[in-house]
Amino acid sequence: MSLQNGRRMFFLLAAVFFWAIPAWANEAPRDFTLALSWQPAFCELSARKPECRAQSTDRWDSRHLALHGLWPNVDRDGNGRIDGEDNYCLPEPQRSLAIRSEWRDLAEVALPAALRQDLNRVMPGTISLLERHQWVKHGTCSGLDQTTYFQAAIARTDDLAASGFNKFVSASIDREIARRDLLASFEADFGRGSAKALRLICERKDGVVLLREIRLLLRTEGLNRKLGRTSLAIPAKAPGGSCPARFRIDAAG
Repeated sequence: MSLQNGRRMFFLLAAVFFWAIPAWANEAPRDFTLALSWQPAFCELSARKPECRAQSTDRWDSRHLALHGLWPNVDRDGNGRIDGEDNYCLPEPQRSLAIRSEWRDLAEVALPAALRQDLNRVMPGTISLLERHQWVKHGTCSGLDQTTYFQAAIARTDDLAASGFNKFVSASIDREIARRDLLASFEADFGRGSAKALRLICERKDGVVLLREIRLLLRTEGLNRKLGRTSLAIPAKAPGGSCPARFRIDAAG
């Protein structure tokens, strides 16, 4: 058996023998982080990625926040913090193998054809097999099966894509905006104080600060209903981010 076939067999076994996952892996997440990329900026920073070489101004992700991942937040190992040790809820040796594997060596994510088509639209990283990585690292810790996990991630991504918040971002393409204006746009959709559920991630390229990603806290019970204020996990204090007072919304291409 080749090394690649051997790795695939490990992950197939992991999917079948789910009962071997440690008991701590079954703890319900307190909430989830929906991570959405502004793909033009991501591609400005990661131009060699296959999905970036294929990016065009008429592709869906050129004007909508694209799905990076849906991450369960739970301190599974009981060390008092949520960190990398709380991911990859697989039995050994599959867990260690998954951590060090190339994405192409991970088991295929098997989804109904229509759902796969939707995933390819909202997650351009599927060109690089990002969905395999996201499932093994985060989905296996979500308490959900693959179809339910990706259905929720796609639906909530589409909800935000239809919001005034996304329209504000799209209307700001190729311009510098104020952080306060972006947060105000979010609160116009989801209510006063809701922006505390939102974390903004920026990076600098050639002296220009770009919005690269947003991370939205969702209540576990809100995953399967339309995105609204009651589905947000709004903390008492806004999470830290990396965006300054002003930054740029990059254009595709």
